[in-house]
Amino acid sequence: MRATPAYLAILDLNTAVVFAETDGADSPEGLYRSVGAALSSWEAAEEVLARLFSVLVGAPFSQGIARAYGSVISSTARVDMLRQVIEAAHPTGGDEMQAHLKVMDRIRELASRRNEIAHGIVRRPQYYGGGSPQPGYYLFQPEYGSGKKRATHKMREELLSKPTTDRNVGLYRLRFKYFYSAEEIDAYRASFDMITLGVASLEHVLLGEQLGLLPKSESPTTTDTPDGPL
Repeated sequence: MRATPAYLAILDLNTAVVFAETDGADSPEGLYRSVGAALSSWEAAEEVLARLFSVLVGAPFSQGIARAYGSVISSTARVDMLRQVIEAAHPTGGDEMQAHLKVMDRIRELASRRNEIAHGIVRRPQYYGGGSPQPGYYLFQPEYGSGKKRATHKMREELLSKPTTDRNVGLYRLRFKYFYSAEEIDAYRASFDMITLGVASLEHVLLGEQLGLLPKSESPTTTDTPDGPL
């Protein structure tokens, strides 16, 4: 199962949680736009992942297979389904299979970033003390959210040495697993778009091979992908 350059480029995407370094937005509207655009981009990625799943199980154009794939609620669980199909297509393992699995791991990690964006709350930090000015708006993890906090002892010590305003804002932020500005959300949206382009390029090659339009020995490694479903 040959990989295309656009597909392998997914390996270069940043999947880590990013702490916003800006002072936040003056109003929430820009964040709302960024959240909506990011979630729309992720759904486009999910659509092409569903098409890839249909091709991999040998049933391209099957609405039934695509719906069965989509009936699994968790994005990460759907990616795990793709991993299983890829492993089944490479019974002897090898470097090719490992490359595909690494791409799926990247997509799985970005699915977690999508979930954070989908479940975050746009608001200003709510903290007290020192007469500090109210900072701008961010997308925060809900306070009921679970997950390991990112704060370390070193980070806390560094914050305690800063002026009152920076210290109060920083210590508030460390209560959360993530908080994003519009810039970070937009960067994730660009990564979601790269998933769509990369997976579509692989899907088109595999479909061409299945339909006999492309001999397997002559499959192109192009980054060009037609728009929309096949």
